[in-house]
Amino acid sequence: HDDRWLWLLSQQEQQQGNTSAALEFIREASRLQPGEIRYLQQEAMLLQALGKKAEAAEKFQRAKQLAASHRELYKIVSSGALESPDVQLAEEIAGHLEMLGQQKQAAAWRKLVVQFQSRSPVPRR
Repeated sequence: HDDRWLWLLSQQEQQQGNTSAALEFIREASRLQPGEIRYLQQEAMLLQALGKKAEAAEKFQRAKQLAASHRELYKIVSSGALESPDVQLAEEIAGHLEMLGQQKQAAAWRKLVVQFQSRSPVPRR
């Protein structure tokens, strides 16, 4: 299934009062797209509705971390810093991309870090 379809199925089940079924659909969507904030938020709300407060709190915290990484990446892009990246910036970007589940993009930035470090002197901000 497509993650968006699963999200819609979860919404439909929730509207019909089938919280457990809604949770299963949204969990599957989250497995397909682990960096999707709205899926984590939906999962957290459903867990909360089922009385699973600790698990819900973990999902809300994860969603908060993902949102923070999105914000930081947006700041980096909008600042123009990508025009002349250095080791520190490349490491920071790779970390945010890893947090967001973007492993291929993170690996590319990590490769850039290695390239920077093989040069002399090492560029720093």
